[in-house]
Amino acid sequence: MSNSNGTTINGNVIVSGDLTTRNSSFITGAGNIEVSGTTTINQTSTVFGSTTDCSPGLCNYGTGGALPIELLFFKALQITNNEIEINWETATELNNDFFTLEYSYDGEHFATIGKVQGAGNSQSLKQYRHIFEHDLNNVIYVRLIQTDYDGKFEVFKMITVSPQNDGVRKSSGLGITAFPNPSKSGNIHLSLNVSGFSEGKTSIFIYTINGSIAFEKDYNSEELNRRIDLDDEKVQSLEKGIYFIAVVNDNHKVTEKLVVI
Repeated sequence: MSNSNGTTINGNVIVSGDLTTRNSSFITGAGNIEVSGTTTINQTSTVFGSTTDCSPGLCNYGTGGALPIELLFFKALQITNNEIEINWETATELNNDFFTLEYSYDGEHFATIGKVQGAGNSQSLKQYRHIFEHDLNNVIYVRLIQTDYDGKFEVFKMITVSPQNDGVRKSSGLGITAFPNPSKSGNIHLSLNVSGFSEGKTSIFIYTINGSIAFEKDYNSEELNRRIDLDDEKVQSLEKGIYFIAVVNDNHKVTEKLVVI
């Protein structure tokens, strides 16, 4: 940042590399910025009022709390008549001690499913999986709680799991998460997590803002059980602009906007 430019941050921002400010530029607001590399503050510039540099590591500036984890997705699927598979993935973790999984029949009173050890501090993708043995006769609610080393915790939005008499893997709705989003043009390595699919063919499309198809491919249910890495040359060479990723399964369709910068 330079030349008296100002940025207001009221949420949480993670910088995975270095941050350099100079020439009276400033960052202010009610949020927080976390820098994993070196922070250099020069020439009367400020970061949330601070003029203090920071060596490589998890450097935090701001009045808001640092983001404990960046959750990419959280889903629960019935895999047999008495087993539920719970999956979630994080992009980053900060002082993350452990996760707690809970379930409820009414969405208000919860019981503990189990605890899963967190990664502590991480700047890479972390995948988690837990099998919950439960006879699913009615809809249940499942939620994820993250706890820091100092005892602070965050409760994430609960999801629903509906019983499937045939044991087919299904969840409460078809969904898609793409990352990194935005992606940087030049050599894009895009990954997808898809939830709520049923048995049979699922098609994934990437459309330009004008409606033309930039990428299309069919996947089976086994392939969708894990993260999909779109290493196709058509995806890697997407130019700067706005795109839409579409997942089509059994006459259902969901889309997510993809930004390439």
